[in-house]
Amino acid sequence: MTESDTNAEQKAQCPEALQEVIDDIDRRQQRPKHRVFEGIPEFHKDDHHYLRKFRELANGIPIHQLELDKVVSAMHLLQAQFPWFTPVIDKIFKGLLFRVANGHLEFKFDPILLVGPPGIGKTKFCRELGKSCHVHVQFQSAAGSADNKLFQGTARGWGSTYPSLPLVILQESQVANPIIIVDEIDKLGTNRHNGNLIDTLLQCTEPESSARWYDECLLKTCDISRICWIFTANDASEIPEALRSRLKIVHVDGPSPEHFDVVLEGVLGEFAHGLNIDPRFFHIDMEERAILKEVFLTGSIRIFGRLLESFLARKDDYLRRVAH
Repeated sequence: MTESDTNAEQKAQCPEALQEVIDDIDRRQQRPKHRVFEGIPEFHKDDHHYLRKFRELANGIPIHQLELDKVVSAMHLLQAQFPWFTPVIDKIFKGLLFRVANGHLEFKFDPILLVGPPGIGKTKFCRELGKSCHVHVQFQSAAGSADNKLFQGTARGWGSTYPSLPLVILQESQVANPIIIVDEIDKLGTNRHNGNLIDTLLQCTEPESSARWYDECLLKTCDISRICWIFTANDASEIPEALRSRLKIVHVDGPSPEHFDVVLEGVLGEFAHGLNIDPRFFHIDMEERAILKEVFLTGSIRIFGRLLESFLARKDDYLRRVAH
């Protein structure tokens, strides 16, 4: 019996619940790998022990790939969940569909600046984008960032030395093309330290510079060019022109009145998932629904969600489930 026959027989004997796990393992084993840098970094005895795990980036980490049916499925799912995000869904998935249709299965899109008013679901959308495409998502808030150390890392020799944020994420996610979300980039400010951070982000998002990223902690020239970047902002005018020019800017407004049922179902689903119960457990009466619709028209899903939770919290069964 050949190895392939053995694998097929093993799969046939597995419960359906395990089949998806087995398929995922098979895909991981078959995925091409990306070497982040060449050669093994040299570490001295005084270097932090945790730095040694970054050596595996030299051996290569998997490149996440999506077949055509998976791309289409993810696109339709997001369109159903976030119909008011159609502009950004189109921007991302038209490129993905074109790449996959031409035989390039790597999950990749150009850096995007997602601009819209607060509370419309930008963060949740980014999280669900990664979930629907089965790719790691890492959030990093730019609001109030005091300096560049987190993104750039610290040079070898400092007591608190650590690699740059992109390399930390690559090592932790074990995938060459995760999504990194830089949230509230317009809150960064314009002081000297933040200026350095803008310079760092310019290097991260420029194809040639990101392919020759020098990490002062590992003392290696690294290729981080496969990382997918999304920046979010409320006001694009607050972002330096140098960075804006590198990004594909997509403006998204809040949900329209016809999206009420979609948003209500989604928020209820989140609450139910957090409590590990069926969403049908929650009952919203007509009076509550009318009040929710009024708040919904303000365009803030965040405020809408808080009001909905306050209604649910008044129900005895809901409180008992939260307590237990």
